[in-house]
Amino acid sequence: MIKNYLKIAWRGLFRHKVFSFINIFGLAVGLWGCMTVATVVIDELSYDRHWKKADNLYRIISKDPRGEKLALGVSGLITALPENFPEVKSISDIRTGTLELDIKGASVEFETVYSDTRVLDMLSLEVLEGNPETLVHGQENIVVSERFRDTYFPNTSPVGQLIYSPFEKGEEPTPYLITGVIKNIPYNTHLRSDVISLKEASNDVLTNKGAMGFSSLYLVLAKKTDVAVFTEKVNKWYADYMDSEHPLTFQLQSIKDAYLRSDFLLDMIIHGDLQTSYILAGVALLLLAIACVNFISLSAARSVYRLKAIGTRKVLGAKNGMIASQFLVESLLYFVLATVLATLCYYATLPMLLDYWGHPLEMVLMSKPGLLLATLAVILSISLLVGWYPAVLLSGFRPVNALKGKLTFRWGGHGIMQKGLVVTQFVIALVVMIGLWVVGSQWTFLKNKDVGYHKENLLAISYTDWENKGKTFKQEVRSIAGVKQASLSKWIPTRSGGLNLVADPEDSSSSINIARLDADMDFVGVMGLQLEEGRLFDPTSPKDFSPERWVSADKEVEAAKPKPPVLITDYTQKRLQINTLDVPDKLTRTTPIGIIRHFNMESLKEPLSPTIIHAKDSLERSCMLIRTLPGQENTVSGQIRKLWKQFYPEKILELNTVTELLEQQYIKEAKLWQFFLFFGLLVLFLAALGVFGLVEQATAQRIKEIGIRKVLGAPLRSMVYLFSRSFAGLLLIAGLIGMPIAWYGAQRWLENYAYQVGVHWQQLIGAAAVVVVVTLLTSTLQVLRATRVNPAESLRSE
Repeated sequence: MIKNYLKIAWRGLFRHKVFSFINIFGLAVGLWGCMTVATVVIDELSYDRHWKKADNLYRIISKDPRGEKLALGVSGLITALPENFPEVKSISDIRTGTLELDIKGASVEFETVYSDTRVLDMLSLEVLEGNPETLVHGQENIVVSERFRDTYFPNTSPVGQLIYSPFEKGEEPTPYLITGVIKNIPYNTHLRSDVISLKEASNDVLTNKGAMGFSSLYLVLAKKTDVAVFTEKVNKWYADYMDSEHPLTFQLQSIKDAYLRSDFLLDMIIHGDLQTSYILAGVALLLLAIACVNFISLSAARSVYRLKAIGTRKVLGAKNGMIASQFLVESLLYFVLATVLATLCYYATLPMLLDYWGHPLEMVLMSKPGLLLATLAVILSISLLVGWYPAVLLSGFRPVNALKGKLTFRWGGHGIMQKGLVVTQFVIALVVMIGLWVVGSQWTFLKNKDVGYHKENLLAISYTDWENKGKTFKQEVRSIAGVKQASLSKWIPTRSGGLNLVADPEDSSSSINIARLDADMDFVGVMGLQLEEGRLFDPTSPKDFSPERWVSADKEVEAAKPKPPVLITDYTQKRLQINTLDVPDKLTRTTPIGIIRHFNMESLKEPLSPTIIHAKDSLERSCMLIRTLPGQENTVSGQIRKLWKQFYPEKILELNTVTELLEQQYIKEAKLWQFFLFFGLLVLFLAALGVFGLVEQATAQRIKEIGIRKVLGAPLRSMVYLFSRSFAGLLLIAGLIGMPIAWYGAQRWLENYAYQVGVHWQQLIGAAAVVVVVTLLTSTLQVLRATRVNPAESLRSE
């Protein structure tokens, strides 16, 4: 029986080639798009779930009395917690960073984990060579990945070999001893690295007197430990131990949440964006949904051509179940072919996806047995669910009417169901188009918004040690043709101003972060900052230079320290309620001498923060900002690189234009917009296929009416209007449903940005207009095709 069903389905596949191609192609496009997006989403959600102890591995988050959360723990806890709480099986300071090594004469920077030997057990790292658990004293011990070994030590063991840090004049290169090789750490972790730098375990002792150090602490708890109860015990014990009225409190964050749920202060780990993952998952589901709706609509449209065959089989005794089974087998065949085509497209475009996303993906569909079985199970389930409706529909024709070619059903709700499916398609298309419009507008807004300084024709050298040659190098740079001015600064655009919490003058129960910016006296001119009130720093006055900052535990000493002159922004003046210049300010412990127009130090995702500029005479560890003449950036960059080789032949120069740095902040928005653009076009294409199916069915049912109207002289535009107006109500309903959904989703997404373009009616109307135009164009072309049929042929049976 199944074999017979397959034969009939295969013959029907070739008998209606256009319908079959459109159905399979539309379904394949939806499946391919869903598989592609699902790959990214699954990979993002898989971070740090592969560790063997992931269910019991946590990192400590500190919370100060004002509610600020810090991605660090008090260093003394590393010895105090195991001594006081048997639930703690292991604890270590684990931080991420980079390590620069001299490999065969070339300086190479590696992602590195810095910890002690306990990290090997905590992360269950598989040691392939060596004995890294035993430290070699008097050496910097490092463990490298097998990828590192195969790249830089092919066909030999690196264990026992020394690698040096890049040579710097005046300094001896640091030797690093390779003590072991471990299996590659998967890419889907915030602790990704090719090098692990090991040291002695910390023996910091917790004290309730004096200053506290902070470390990035991770711990492993005993199995079945109630984390909430344990955290409460720790906080109560710590509050009793500390000699403080308002001690810190601690939270434990599962390592599985660290990548996607990290918005803490000083959180330097690699992290993703949970909201973006949700958006991608939503678009994947919408693509799959609209592809399935299309399949149903096109299958229903094709039923018009099979009425007499179904009626004949029913007269000859075929039961509804037999006919439904045949059409279900046919649907499965279409899904199989579409899945094969989608899989081929998926693997063909996977390299482009990896290039677009910018890093390897560990969770590629069908690359692992579990993912392969899950993918096939999902596709099979969807094919059965989607194929069920057309099967029941096509088996429900009344035999008498079917033999007459009349499309009537035992189930009278088909018309409502079909219109509901079309409305669903329109809603999906509308939501995606509005999302495309809003994301594109926000991205354009972020790129073009005034940041408070002149970002064009500005170069930036990243933070470096100038080796007591910073001023000399700056003078040489200023002598380059095309350079207007240069400045040494501990800040360059897009970097934060550090952590300097003070009591909020508007709310004493909370704190506010003040960005302190150290720079030389040329900074204001190089950045093009505008003076609003007061004066700028005087290069001839030594008193305008700020001394090195240090904090004394003695309150009297701290109060007696001089209050250095500073420049503040107009936002700082209002936010900190500084009403008078040249008067020491107790809150900031400075003396404001001038007010400049506010500027954005960080990404526009972050709100403005009070900013204070200190003038510094010595900035031997800092960045450099260089203002060039218009159009001279490339020429000046080349000259700076030559000059750099003369001054620092062994150092790597990190030189960027400020516009590049600013654009790099919004790569995620750019990729999200490109993503919406591509998949928005796919959604529109699939929606057009759905409209095609609906119009095809409507014109097939009313082909005789079209013939009569042509014979009676009806103009073409009246027939186009006749069929197109049926979509007006459906589009209106879709607009009433889709616009509020899209508006709410867009508003939630925009909440991540301190500066946002907002959701305006023009965006909603513009997106709706695109959907309407595509719908009307598709229906018009299909109606025009139907009107070309000779009336003599359509009216022959009459």
